[in-house]
Amino acid sequence: AESGQAIMEWFCAIRSSKMLVLKLQNPLLHAHELAALASRDFTLYGELCKMPPRQTVFQKRFFVLDGNVLRYFHSKKDAYPLGEIILRREDRVDENVPTHLKHYINIFMLHTSSRARGGFPLLAQTPEEKTRWMVAIHLMIDKVKRFPQQYTLRSSYCEDDSDTLSSGSSSPPPTPRTLTF
Repeated sequence: AESGQAIMEWFCAIRSSKMLVLKLQNPLLHAHELAALASRDFTLYGELCKMPPRQTVFQKRFFVLDGNVLRYFHSKKDAYPLGEIILRREDRVDENVPTHLKHYINIFMLHTSSRARGGFPLLAQTPEEKTRWMVAIHLMIDKVKRFPQQYTLRSSYCEDDSDTLSSGSSSPPPTPRTLTF
């Protein structure tokens, strides 16, 4: 068992690292704004099923809505996401799904400007989960429309629909690249 002092030292070290990264990413923000960013919680997280492009089978993934970034992981224990979807002001979420997917009950679509192939079909386990995800994503897209200067971020990963990283992989995450808006 760790002593209280050791736990606090780890907590402070992690928070200090977060603050440093945030300061590098957002050099114009004041310390109190960075502190709010460093201690915020995720907007929403949980399991959804997604269908990769050019495939017909849904895959269960753990999703995290973090600001205007929707990340998906193979499982909730993974350190690195399989992919990210950057929510932009042109994006939308709705129930307009392709005809071949209409037989699914709790399905919805995330239409993004970055995915010309028609969007991301997402499947929730319950109608309540579907509604929670749709509302949270819609509200975030609305925030991006109203406050675009707050949501110009650098993504750690490029959007990846192929699920090429595996949770058991020991390889490092992909090289960070800047996504343009």
